[in-house]
Amino acid sequence: MSENWDTRRYYSNTNNPRRDDRRDDRRDDRRDNYRRDDYTRRDDRRDDRRDDRRDDYRRDDRRDDYRRDDYTRRDDYRRDDYRRDDYRRDDRREDYRRDYSMSYRAPNSRLVDQRPVNQRPVDQRPVDQRPVEKASSTYVPAVSRPTAAAVVHPKKKCAFAVIHFGSNPVYLELELYFFKMLRQYTKHDIIYLYSVNDTPASFVEAVWPFVTETLPFDDKGVTYDVAFKSEYTNFNTLRTCNFIFAYTLEQYDTVCIIESDMVIMKDIEPIFSLRSPAVLTYYIGDKRLKFNDEIRNTPTEVLAKCKDMGRINGGVMLINPSMKMFELYKTKIVDIVRSQCKYPNETLFEYVNNVYYNLPVQYNLSHYHAKPYRLQNYGLTARDIYIYHFNETKYKHIDIIKNPMDENGENWFEIYQRDKKYEIRKLPIIHYKNTVFDKYQKEISDIMKSLEKPVKPASPAISPISPKKDELLQYSPKKDELRPISPLILKSKSKTPSKSKSSSKSSSKSSSSSSKSKSKTKSKKPRCPKGTRRNKKTGNCEPK
Repeated sequence: MSENWDTRRYYSNTNNPRRDDRRDDRRDDRRDNYRRDDYTRRDDRRDDRRDDRRDDYRRDDRRDDYRRDDYTRRDDYRRDDYRRDDYRRDDRREDYRRDYSMSYRAPNSRLVDQRPVNQRPVDQRPVDQRPVEKASSTYVPAVSRPTAAAVVHPKKKCAFAVIHFGSNPVYLELELYFFKMLRQYTKHDIIYLYSVNDTPASFVEAVWPFVTETLPFDDKGVTYDVAFKSEYTNFNTLRTCNFIFAYTLEQYDTVCIIESDMVIMKDIEPIFSLRSPAVLTYYIGDKRLKFNDEIRNTPTEVLAKCKDMGRINGGVMLINPSMKMFELYKTKIVDIVRSQCKYPNETLFEYVNNVYYNLPVQYNLSHYHAKPYRLQNYGLTARDIYIYHFNETKYKHIDIIKNPMDENGENWFEIYQRDKKYEIRKLPIIHYKNTVFDKYQKEISDIMKSLEKPVKPASPAISPISPKKDELLQYSPKKDELRPISPLILKSKSKTPSKSKSSSKSSSKSSSSSSKSKSKTKSKKPRCPKGTRRNKKTGNCEPK
């Protein structure tokens, strides 16, 4: 035991390397533990930071969600408000309609509910006899409200005016069809202004049932007997300045002067909502043609450019009647005659109205411009067009429908329908045929036939009374106008009973012999179809 004790004592008192190693190992373990703890702390801190960031991100996401929800709520509120407003508007419209229908008072009767039976309330008594206490809190009886019929709106009194001169029945036929077409698309008055100097009384009688009123005007000394170099051979273009007589219609606020070579496609009532005076003006540029813009010019500039082509188109004019303007126009015609303008009516309008408005092209589209690229330049489509104008052409829309065959044997009506080149131009022709020509052809053709028939004398023994000189002048056209012979002139040229039969027989024999000799020398050509004439230069049949 003593030895062991000593040994233990020895080992305890001396430097024992094992023991030192153990101590070192413990220290190392502690250091490692400290390091581990330190790393753990660091990791924990990092984790905490990450968690904080995640929380921040979550908060941001929540904020975004809140904002989104808030915006959504706002949008929903707005939508609801819009819907409420729409419902309120619809309710107001229904109320107005209900008020208007219930405010109609039949003659010699009480106020009657005009609504359909399935929309009427259970109480079938008249509205003014129903007890008010039975009505709900939200319902207000229609009688107590101001009705739509009771509200007086200051409306303009408007009219359409057609200017006529000359005795050519071709123009009369075109006008009769036009009046039928115009009445389909307007409820305003239609005024027929005609010259007393060369318009036959039969024309006025034929037109009278188709229009609201026929009014004569005297253009003698204004355009009728004034020397002027006309661009056209069939009539004097200075006569187109007769549009100034529409300014005498002071009973109307606005008058639309319109020519008869038009095809109306739809309701043209909106034309009276435009600013006036107005006329289609080409030189302002294609992009502005569809707008009712203001235009300014100077009289000297207008007269200097009056021989240019295509400045304005006077087929449709919107004016404000005034006798003062009428007198001003009459004084200015002298300058137009002196300048020998190409289109005197259009130049006269520009010359007098130094400030006017453009008439949108959709109310006066020339058939030459009825092409897709043209409408694209205007910013329009075919559906936007109200009126097509068949201006400056021998082949009007009615000619293409009545006499589609030309001298070469080609059917132009079929060509228009199948050729893509005329995909827009064919629209007014087909529309006119379906809605106007086929509908009223029999009625108007009967009127035209009655005008062509000469009046037979009562008895063959008594010669017909020859018309007076003034009456002949009224019905005789100018030399440059190619027109059919008036019935009265035919009547005056009819044969009178001769005193001796022998003289009549001898004259008839001499005339027959002379005609036979002429027929032998010259071979007669076949007659041209109705509505055409033979050209002396080419020898071909051409439309009149």
